[in-house]
Amino acid sequence: MNTTPGRVKPLTFLSRLCSRWGGELIILPEPEFHALDYQEPGISGAPDGWHAVDIPRRRVITARGHVCPGCVIHEMGHLFLVEAEPEVCPDEWPWFGWEVVLARQVGCYPTWSKSSSTYIVGGSCQSMEWGRLKPRERRCLITDRIAHAKTIGILSQDGEPLCTRY
Repeated sequence: MNTTPGRVKPLTFLSRLCSRWGGELIILPEPEFHALDYQEPGISGAPDGWHAVDIPRRRVITARGHVCPGCVIHEMGHLFLVEAEPEVCPDEWPWFGWEVVLARQVGCYPTWSKSSSTYIVGGSCQSMEWGRLKPRERRCLITDRIAHAKTIGILSQDGEPLCTRY
């Protein structure tokens, strides 16, 4: 598995990955970010109010000063995984393992985990928030979700995050 070189910052790595997958990470000044037209087809805002995706243009968009690498990873899932299109996928649980692996690869797992603290997980801990789980419960869920992500083809068998939307 490729890992982020020590000198490359998570956002730089994620931006390069977006580019490699035919997309773009765009960081806008706040006024421009708030001027986004969410009525336009394919543009969807994240609940945090500081991140969005533009699926037709293959862009993850965020506001300068409010960028969270963990949130960017989540939005990249919506953008680069067919299995995670916001309009189609009512459940984000199937691609949770993809997010974990990418967050680890980029070196921002703690940030990602914190940004996912209110996420309602499935499986044996269904209806529980990620942030309330004990470390052992998290480890079990992560193992299960990574295996599932490999089974559905969003992680390679070597554990590399894949893009399924071309």
